[in-house]
Amino acid sequence: MDDIRSEKEKLRRTMKDARAHVKERRQQTALVEEKLFSSGLLKGRRYLLAFMSFGTEIDLASIRQRARREGLIVCLPKIFPGHEMEFYEADDESSLVRHPFGMPEPAGTGAAILPDERDLCLVPGLAFTKEGKRLGYGGGYYDRYLARFRDLTTAAPCFREQVIGQIPCQKTDLTIDLLILPDGIIDCRKE
Repeated sequence: MDDIRSEKEKLRRTMKDARAHVKERRQQTALVEEKLFSSGLLKGRRYLLAFMSFGTEIDLASIRQRARREGLIVCLPKIFPGHEMEFYEADDESSLVRHPFGMPEPAGTGAAILPDERDLCLVPGLAFTKEGKRLGYGGGYYDRYLARFRDLTTAAPCFREQVIGQIPCQKTDLTIDLLILPDGIIDCRKE
């Protein structure tokens, strides 16, 4: 277990550096958006669980705006003590508050949403494999959240440079259903 943790930490450092040096960042981001919206993946969806991009993550601002224009309810995560996370409707991003970690999040004053198979969750990460393995930031927020909503379809919008051959995993690490890349969508459930 400690070996896996140390392998993950080393890989996190490597992938943070790789993501910081992504080439054609704007073009890749625009292509990811186009792949998502032209794929039919959002057709019939109710909620789009997204995230506020942080640091060198792929920028989802345009995806969130376009999703709202196309009638989806965009939801964003709020972090709670005890490494817990919930999603809340976020129609007006100007009302977001700053979390102590630095990222904007909903105030979380209303009821958290209860997503199901009709919804899509965009999941951040540092690295992914074509089989759906994900290297997150080490807090386990998404693993715990997604374990509660197993019918929820998950997709990782990412740069080409974030897809690698192997990621060390533990039993609690959940896999991603789809990778949304500039070159197309990979269905990890079929790999």
